[in-house]
Amino acid sequence: MKNLVVKTIFISALMFLCLAFSILGILSVSMPLNMSKFYANLGMKELSLDCSHIYYKASSDINDQFTMFNQAVQAKNYEYTKRYAKKLIDNEYLSDFVIYLNELHPSNIYLQNEANRIYQNYVEALNNTKQKDNAIEFAFNNLEVQEANEKFCFAVYGLDKKVNFSSAQKTLIKDKYQELLDYFNKETGLNKGVAAVRLSEMLSVIFRFEEQSKYQNTFDLVKAELKLWA
Repeated sequence: MKNLVVKTIFISALMFLCLAFSILGILSVSMPLNMSKFYANLGMKELSLDCSHIYYKASSDINDQFTMFNQAVQAKNYEYTKRYAKKLIDNEYLSDFVIYLNELHPSNIYLQNEANRIYQNYVEALNNTKQKDNAIEFAFNNLEVQEANEKFCFAVYGLDKKVNFSSAQKTLIKDKYQELLDYFNKETGLNKGVAAVRLSEMLSVIFRFEEQSKYQNTFDLVKAELKLWA
């Protein structure tokens, strides 16, 4: 009799859990955004992200893509980061959107080039989803077309620190570094500060294959500039 009662309680509990999960599954599909917030409040980031993806996956609105990208980065989900970073990179309105984002933080040098953060996270996501060759190719193709200014992007910064650069890649990094340094030296104000942020990223990569002492003077100049904006 006792075993029968225990068995009945176990089966009832199992059926209740199955019913509860079924209801949550239905709600996740029918009310994905509300369920995303529900899971987020419970600290269940992956489930929250999955529900957000259901809601945003078909959207071509850059605001929606950026929302999903940020949520994916925060959750450290490289598959979703890769997917939505690529959507942003391919979006014809990205340049205008970045200008809009810049205006939201007019004096923050670290938030004046969100395109750079998108590129870097895309490269990191490629690298962490078994697409290392694609990550390297994208990073250096992107670097080749970059002009030295406050909009300069350095996607190479998103590559794994263990990557061994070829002689040609090292030369390209150092050439672009010199171009940006020349821009930095002639600029003032916000643009100089934004260039300093990119230079600090470039130096951190250059120090992987060059002695820091060779760049100490520039390192000190960049460090001093960044302190002005702290």
